[in-house]
Amino acid sequence: MTEFPNNPIHLSTPVPESPNKNVIAEFILVNQKGGHLKKCSHLGIDEPRLSGHGIPFRLNCRETSLYSFETRDGYDFHGCPTDCHFYEPKWKGGIKRFLSHCSWKWGNFIETWWTRYSQLSPWVQIAILILFIMLVLPAIYLDQLVESLAKLK
Repeated sequence: MTEFPNNPIHLSTPVPESPNKNVIAEFILVNQKGGHLKKCSHLGIDEPRLSGHGIPFRLNCRETSLYSFETRDGYDFHGCPTDCHFYEPKWKGGIKRFLSHCSWKWGNFIETWWTRYSQLSPWVQIAILILFIMLVLPAIYLDQLVESLAKLK
């Protein structure tokens, strides 16, 4: 069963919102210390789509796990459930985003290189392959080469 932190925060909207992004950032920091929000990689601030038109910044959970219940005079904001199944530490999410960004760049690089390589003449392809082997093979066996040379001394 889903449990919530004690003492909900009373709001006029389901999630905190403000025309000032710093107010939402401060809300996040204060309520992480207070136990209503976790230091999770999914927690963030929604940017307004049309800046300058009175559309506020909003607190957002990318996994839609924030709880807020409607009352007669507003909303009781409970924040993150204590047993959230989607919780992911902030550092782990940063590493995932970095790796996904890097892998896309490497994939794009390899795809571009392979396309250009396949357009070369067969003799140039063979020459590049031989050069690659001559450069990489010694690097692979460098440890064994150093050990062999050390034994000779």
